[in-house]
Amino acid sequence: MIRLLYLSTRLSLRRVAATVGMIVVFVAVAATCRTHPEAEPLQPPVPGERPLDREVDERLEDEPEPAVEVTEREPVARKAPEPEEEPPEPEYTVSEKLYAETFEEVEEVIAHLNEIIAERDYDAWRGLLTDEFVAVHSDPDTLRRRSESPILRRRSIVLESLQDYFEAVVVPSRAEARLDGLRFLDDDRVEALMAVGDQKILLYQLRRDATTWKIDYY
Repeated sequence: MIRLLYLSTRLSLRRVAATVGMIVVFVAVAATCRTHPEAEPLQPPVPGERPLDREVDERLEDEPEPAVEVTEREPVARKAPEPEEEPPEPEYTVSEKLYAETFEEVEEVIAHLNEIIAERDYDAWRGLLTDEFVAVHSDPDTLRRRSESPILRRRSIVLESLQDYFEAVVVPSRAEARLDGLRFLDDDRVEALMAVGDQKILLYQLRRDATTWKIDYY
């Protein structure tokens, strides 16, 4: 009897121990679940609905790229090269002896011209002209241009011949000519100069012929 009671008590204690162990395991599992909650399961895509990242990519592809304004450059005008200035021709030089002799000869010619002009002797003046001078100053275009000078227009003078030129232009401007210098173009061509203030003006272009100096045009 006593042995039977002992076995029954021992069996009950084992059942209690087993129950207590199960309770401990359950409590530990519950604590673990609260500390590390299970991740939410992935939701399967809804049929007919596109993923968000794909939709964003497609929208970016569909949007047109912003237009880039292209500004055309105006063509740069190239500056035309400036023409090179031709160096001045070297001045023709002569010996002091030739200059002095020529100056004396031309001074005599100008003194004679002054007398002719003062007397308004057209024929004598005409005899001291080269053929080139006569041809140029008898030309209608030359006479027309001369007639357009302010002095002649104020006096209402229209030149129609070489004699008109002599009386209206030469007589008023060359009656008291004075030789102050010479500019040589070569041994037989010179420019007679007259000093007026600080400048020297051109009186005559002269060319030497076989006998004397004549008024020339070149």
